[in-house]
Amino acid sequence: MEYETYEQSVEAYMANFIALREAPAARDMVTRRGTGDVPVETIITRAEAIADTSANMVTLAQPYLTSQDPALREGISGQLIAQATAEMQLAIELLQVADGKEDRPRAITRAARGNHLHDAISDLDTTMARPVADGLVQEQRVRAAPVLTPSLDEAKQALSQAVSTTTGAITMHVQELGGDIAWNLIMQTSWVSVVEGASLLNKDVAKTLDQLKQGAGALFKRAVTVVARTLINVYDKILALLGKDIEDQARKRAQDWLEQMKEPEKLEGVFGQLVGRLYRVDALKEEVDGVLSGTTADVDQIGSTSRDVSALADKFIALTKRMSMLASALVLAKSIKVPQVLLVIAGLQMSLLAVVVVAGHDYLGYKEPRFPNLTKGVAEVFFENLA
Repeated sequence: MEYETYEQSVEAYMANFIALREAPAARDMVTRRGTGDVPVETIITRAEAIADTSANMVTLAQPYLTSQDPALREGISGQLIAQATAEMQLAIELLQVADGKEDRPRAITRAARGNHLHDAISDLDTTMARPVADGLVQEQRVRAAPVLTPSLDEAKQALSQAVSTTTGAITMHVQELGGDIAWNLIMQTSWVSVVEGASLLNKDVAKTLDQLKQGAGALFKRAVTVVARTLINVYDKILALLGKDIEDQARKRAQDWLEQMKEPEKLEGVFGQLVGRLYRVDALKEEVDGVLSGTTADVDQIGSTSRDVSALADKFIALTKRMSMLASALVLAKSIKVPQVLLVIAGLQMSLLAVVVVAGHDYLGYKEPRFPNLTKGVAEVFFENLA
């Protein structure tokens, strides 16, 4: 079924995820009691319905991704990442529903593997219940209310500090999450898979996974088919935050960085240095201080800019938390020691690494390439308000 709006697709999409989470357990044929396991047919059927709906959600989300309102762009980016995480956990479950040799139905044990999927669905439910227009869920920081109106010099100093603190927080979270993804790619992945994954396109996923069907039973073939469709949708949702114009460029840069880091003695600290050179935070701070020294803006305008700049740190922290959950799901998928699966996962990790770096650059908003604009960054907020 085709939907006219993103909201309509979300309603159907979530109905199937919730039904999967609440699915009744299989019954023991002897005791007639629940086993705590979800029947294989149930999860495959729900996964097929989810894949059908998910396939068009990026297209339906385009008005939000290209909106002039930063809150809409922020909100949709968080939702797409949450969807990708839940679908990735679903793909992991599907890959384990049969051994490929027999058609006998087996069940997915929630106690053993289902907790990850259950948690991802619960987080997805919370995320999707929030209107896109509300933006990202922000960290609520406790800030002491000023007792006295600051002087102009004090307001300028506070804004300079807000820029420094926010750019520092953005850079740190990129270095931490991006560094973790890079470490896993270098230390826990064959370099052949990394190189091939860097050039793997979403259209190659089905062809790659089709190799698993050879000699397999009907149940496993059906599961692999929906896994391929699910992973294609995950790819699409990650790449939607890059955009087709720079997708290849961003992943090539990620591969180049990994090349520089792949020697163990160079791994630690190199990623941070590469991010620092790309983001040019020191140059941004220098320009900020130069503008502040000569601005004619009043105390209220400077104070408002400080609050807007500080809020960006909260938003980026919320976004990186979502991306971290997806990164963890990808690492979990590597427990499935199948070469074709590992190749696809490496490609997804490369794409996510590129998104982490691109998102950080965008949240800084300083002389970045023209990729999809996820928000109005620090530099954009500052210079639009004061320059």
